[in-house]
Amino acid sequence: MPSNLPSPERAKLDFADSVRSRFAFLEQNCGFKLESQDITFVRYESALVFVNAYHGPSSYELGLQVGPRFQGLDIEQEEHFSIWEIVRASGDMEVPNGLPAAQTREDIVSGLDTIADLLKRYGTKALAGDKEVFEQLRNQQVKETEEYLENAYREARKKKE
Repeated sequence: MPSNLPSPERAKLDFADSVRSRFAFLEQNCGFKLESQDITFVRYESALVFVNAYHGPSSYELGLQVGPRFQGLDIEQEEHFSIWEIVRASGDMEVPNGLPAAQTREDIVSGLDTIADLLKRYGTKALAGDKEVFEQLRNQQVKETEEYLENAYREARKKKE
């Protein structure tokens, strides 16, 4: 059975160090503290918000999640929103749903630069813990899920006919 754990070789990509340098503004300007890190995951927390940066263990996808902190929830139960959802909520519909797989240090640095720039540009209110922004993001997630399911149902009906 294949493992979802990253190989020890992943440490050579320096993901955590790259995140810390590209997202230093979270600690310097936004009141966040580095909470935890490993070779494919870095977490920052403020009093109100968390930020998770990840490098998919098997997909090599780079991603960023932002969400409100709720005491008593473990990390798997937390409500979170991707950087792509945050950008779409701003009205910029031209944003992709992700970046190509980052398999080299250069890919990681380039991808993290893009994500950090997007967070600075579109994520200020979310980083500050703005409840209205998180409500907007919740509503957007529901709408996008409903649209996805509607389209999937429509496609399944077409195939059946």
